[in-house]
Amino acid sequence: MSAWVGLFGGIVGAMLAMLGQWINNRLASRGRFTELLVVQCSQLIALSEDYRNRVWEERSGLSTDAVALWDLAGYRVAEAHLQILSEDNMILSAVGDLKRTGTALGKAWRLRADGDVVESAWLAHGRALDGFIGASRHYLNTRKVFA
Repeated sequence: MSAWVGLFGGIVGAMLAMLGQWINNRLASRGRFTELLVVQCSQLIALSEDYRNRVWEERSGLSTDAVALWDLAGYRVAEAHLQILSEDNMILSAVGDLKRTGTALGKAWRLRADGDVVESAWLAHGRALDGFIGASRHYLNTRKVFA
């Protein structure tokens, strides 16, 4: 009888150890996913702010080709990563707004539109960037990333 109790205890102990490993791996995987999401959000914010700075430099006469040298490919990669990683509608909507207003700003600037048109596109892009930052912060705070 004691052999059966020992065997049963061994099996239960092994199952608890396996369950603990599974839970640990699951939490670590979630942590890596969240970390990747933070990195991609940060990259999109940094590239968007760099874009705005380059437009400002050219508008202020400090540079002539800053916008042309902006890392559009890096922006597109970060945007694609977020579209793949995130299922949050607020983030996806904010990414779409950022892309739309960034395209409008680039078009207004490249076509040397009227100063009011460029200013309007500049302000719209700034609001879209603020919206993306807010959506990212909200999503990540609800996941208790910063707790």
